[in-house]
Amino acid sequence: MQHLQVSTKFTITIWIIVLFTALRIDHACAIFDNRAQKTLGLRKALMGLDFHGFQFLRYVHENFGDFGSTLTLGRQEVHLSPTDKRILKSFDLEYKWLEEILLGYLGSSQVDSLDYSDYECASIIHDLNSPIDNQRKFQTVVDLGTLEHVFDIKTSISNIIKLVENDGLIIHVLPANNYSGHGFYQFSPELFLSLYKEKNGFCDTQVLLAEMNQRSKWYKVLPLKPGERLNLASKNFMIVLVVTRLKERTKNLEVFQSDYESLWKDEVLNFSMKKNQARLRRKIVSKIRSIAPNLFQKNGQIPDSFKLNHLNPGVKTIKPPLN
Repeated sequence: MQHLQVSTKFTITIWIIVLFTALRIDHACAIFDNRAQKTLGLRKALMGLDFHGFQFLRYVHENFGDFGSTLTLGRQEVHLSPTDKRILKSFDLEYKWLEEILLGYLGSSQVDSLDYSDYECASIIHDLNSPIDNQRKFQTVVDLGTLEHVFDIKTSISNIIKLVENDGLIIHVLPANNYSGHGFYQFSPELFLSLYKEKNGFCDTQVLLAEMNQRSKWYKVLPLKPGERLNLASKNFMIVLVVTRLKERTKNLEVFQSDYESLWKDEVLNFSMKKNQARLRRKIVSKIRSIAPNLFQKNGQIPDSFKLNHLNPGVKTIKPPLN
């Protein structure tokens, strides 16, 4: 009888362990599925209209006026989460395609879309890797996450400029950091500051940065001082928001990194002095680091001056449009 009781207790214990293990596996699967859904949602958001994309289009509309005739690169879907829609409750955003929002809220008079294929019924079929000969021009060209998927960036940007009217707007919302693998490229603010400058025929250029998990603030990139770089690092997904106006067309675009341009201009007169100053600066920094190695950086942490926050001297915190 005692042996039977022990056997029964052993069997019950085994069943409890099996049940507990099954519940843990089920819970783990649920967590994995939830994360997978979030990842899929993020991937979709990067290929269409997400929260920051909509807010930036509102920002441009408020500061530059109606979009008029509009071209979108790719026919962009609306990927706003229930939380996004709840925050933006003053807008009816139950739409599938971006053009409906452009026509309804942002002053677009007509919306066309350009894509490599007609799988989403784009109105203009063209490969942005190839120069476009389309004579039609638009008052606003909107790129909500297309440029990073096109191999030939130079030709793509040239095509965008060809497609916009004089005094027209170009808008980009593109990956800036921690998006490796999403497309071919991630974009630095420096590219757009060096490209969309007065010398190349542009004006009113604004470059902002946003973190995907932070809805309440953006970071406006300040004009770079001669010889300076904007160093940026973040733990979160970061996007770059760009708007510029084409004032007049130039025959050739001159695009160089600004700190190198400053160096080249002064290289004949100041090269020796700069070289000696740089050598002295390196010696001083090396000496300080040897005395106090944790003064600059701890255990590989990002220096405060590089972080995307109010401590970075190259950016200014601003608020997106009020809801």
